Amino acid sequence: MPAPTYVTLLGFSVMRTVEALVTHLRESQVQHFLPRLVPIEHGRCTLYREDAGYESLNFDAPGSRHRLIMKAGNWRYLRDF
Repeated sequence: MPAPTYVTLLGFSVMRTVEALVTHLRESQVQHFLPRLVPIEHGRCTLYREDAGYESLNFDAPGSRHRLIMKAGNWRYLRDF
């Protein structure tokens, strides 16, 4: 599954009903994800615009995190901006 699709569906997973999802979609702005792929040990990571390492492609850059870490059998989404 493409990383932006995974992140979008993860956000939808908190909706408890179809009605809640429809309301959310009607009232929310469309999110645009422009990931930048970075190879990491044992996997890869997509960095998103709000991530401190986005421009430099530096996975270890200090600062805010907006990324999806993808390792075999373990995907972890971080968003702390």
